[in-house]
Amino acid sequence: MGLRRVRKSHSALGGAPETKYDKILNISNPTGQNSMTTRVDFYVLPDNYPQPPLVYASRLIEKVYNLGHTLYVHLENEADTLYLDEQLWKISPDSFIPHALTTKTTGNTPILLGFQQAPTQPANVLVNLSGKIPSFFSHFERVAEIVPGNRTMRDKSRENYRLYKEKGCSVNTHNIKITPQQ
Repeated sequence: MGLRRVRKSHSALGGAPETKYDKILNISNPTGQNSMTTRVDFYVLPDNYPQPPLVYASRLIEKVYNLGHTLYVHLENEADTLYLDEQLWKISPDSFIPHALTTKTTGNTPILLGFQQAPTQPANVLVNLSGKIPSFFSHFERVAEIVPGNRTMRDKSRENYRLYKEKGCSVNTHNIKITPQQ
C-alpha cells in the first residue's frame, strides 16, 4: 500500500519537480516572508489506513522538507516525539531528514520535534500532531493536521477545523487514498 502519485511538472521553486504536495501545501515561499493568513490543511486518513498516523506524518515531513521548508512538528507527548524521531531516521535507506528534538538541539536545524512548548527557532510550516491547537499556530504560514481513522480523533479534528475557521484561517481538507504498491 502506498500514496497515489501524480504527474510531475515544474514548480515555483526554481524549476524543481513538482509533486502533489506542492499543490496540496501550495507552498512556494520557503523564506517565511508572508503576511497572509495562516493556511491549515487537514490530511484525512482512511479508516483502513495500514500504518500509524505518525508513519504518514514522517512521509509528509519528508516531502515538505524536500521542498525547501523549515518545520516545527508539535506532538502530544514525549513518547510520540521519540517514536517520530525514530521514524524520521529510518524512513528510507536513501533519504536523510535532518531533525532534532527541541530538548536536545543547540543550533538551527530544518526540522524540530517537540511537545508542550513553543518552537525554539523560526519555521514556516507547523505539523500539528498534538490533537490540540497550539497557541502559537499563527506564527506559521502553514499548518498541517493529520486526521486518523479513529472516530474519537476525527471528532477532535472536526472541533479543531471549526476553531481554525473561527480564527480566520484558510482551511482545506485532503482525503488520502490508499493505492496498491506496484
